[in-house]
Amino acid sequence: MRRDVCPCEAGGRPHVMSVCEEALAVELKLRGIPYRRQVPIAVQDNGFSVGEGPIDLLVDGALVVELKAVGALPPPASRKPGPRVL
Repeated sequence: MRRDVCPCEAGGRPHVMSVCEEALAVELKLRGIPYRRQVPIAVQDNGFSVGEGPIDLLVDGALVVELKAVGALPPPASRKPGPRVL
């Protein structure tokens, strides 16, 4: 997350994810971008229901945002695509 949206490491200490989620929600609201928080979804694998869980933010009904806390991002060449929810 950009530091100007959520200073997640202000003062050298990371904030809990709920603080960063709240900061992002405020920024979306200020920009007039529709969003929903902690949206429950059904998870399926090969046509079978395997459970349910929330996604952090659903932006404009189309973009799923999952916030993750990391110490630092690896160089781009070593990044792997994350899991997909269908």
